[in-house]
Parts: sequence; C-alpha cells; structure tokens
Amino acid sequence: MRSQRKCRWIGRRRFRSVGWVRPTMSRARTEMVKFWSVTLPPQTFQQLALVRRTVAADTTQDEFDLFIEVCRRVGLDPFRKQIHCIVYNKNKPDKRRVVFITGIDGFRGVAARCKDYRPDDEEPAITFDEAEKNDATNPLGIVKAVVKAYKFGPDGWHAVVGTAYWEEFAPITEIWAEDDNGKRRPSGKFELDRKGNWGRMPRLTLAKCARSEEHTSELQSPYVIS
Repeated sequence: MRSQRKCRWIGRRRFRSVGWVRPTMSRARTEMVKFWSVTLPPQTFQQLALVRRTVAADTTQDEFDLFIEVCRRVGLDPFRKQIHCIVYNKNKPDKRRVVFITGIDGFRGVAARCKDYRPDDEEPAITFDEAEKNDATNPLGIVKAVVKAYKFGPDGWHAVVGTAYWEEFAPITEIWAEDDNGKRRPSGKFELDRKGNWGRMPRLTLAKCARSEEHTSELQSPYVIS
C-alpha cells in the first residue's frame, strides 16, 4: 500500500509535516501519535496496535485513546509494565469501568526521576500474630508489612514509611452457597483468593503494597521536587 506524507489539517488549510503514515489512518489518530511523541519516544502504529492487542486488549477505542494519553502525560511505559489497564465488568455495559493502575516499577521510575530518593537497605518488616492465623483467610498470620525509604529535603534526608495491613489489602471474599430453596446467597464464610500471588507469595505481595503506599506518600510530601 502506498504511503503518503503525514499532514495536519487546520480548517481547510493543509500543512505538511515530517514522517510517513498509512493512508487508512484517520487524521485524529495521526495527530494523537504526533502529540504523544512530543514527550515519549516516537511510537509507530504497529506499536500502538501491539499495545491494543496485549496490554489494553479489552478496551474500546475511546478507552484506549485515554490510556495512551495518560501514559504520555505521566511518562510511564506500558511495555515495561509500569502502568496497567484493567477493564472491570467488560460484558456488562451498565457496570463497565476502566481503571489505570500504576505498577511498582512505575512508582520506582517516577521516584528515581525526582533524583532525591533513596531506598532503605533493610528488608521489609513483616509482623506476624499467631492469633490471626486462619487457614482460609490468613494462613501465615500476617498482620502488616512496613517499608521505609528516604527523601532528601532542604535540611537533609527524611524517612518516609509505608504500611500495608493484611485485612485491608488481602483479597478476601465471602463464599456464596445455595440455601434450602436452591438460591445462591452469602454464607457468612470468607476465604482468601489464592489464584494470584496472594496465595503463592503473601509476604512479598503485601510488602509491594506497602512499597506503593510509601512511594505515594513520598511523592505527595512537601519535599518532592517537581
């Protein structure tokens, strides 16, 4: 297929710009890629299509455009899993919701970009309690995870602490069961969702949540240099 010079339209006037685009791409899509490349490395249409097929596979066109714009504005790379696009209730239009989640690598990238961040040289502090042990909801009896980092301010380094409690972050769901009439209802019993890392690596996963809390507090502190 022949290529043509990328152009930008303003009213009825045509301005020639640099680069080549496929003639099947819309003017809006061409402008979006051109606008995105101002702050991030130039992205080809093939790369955008790859993001659409993989990282943002369940999104509509508007949701995908919004995701790409958010990536551009915050400077996070979806290919490096710095930011995730998750669509909830994708088969229920009345409840459908798209959410963009910053990954732990995204938090680290933003913190390193400030050039006044120093991680702690100690491992996360995990608190256990035998009384909290429950085979269904908390097999190890974890209470909380605490991590620490340091932010440089006008008067030196300041500690920034992030704390994540098991009861607030662990994916514990209520079990539904059939009643005497054959209808599914909440049973009043709860269990931990073990499909992901919460079942395989509960300590590491809770520590990551604490690290995210610490990065969020750090970037909102008065010592952040923007």
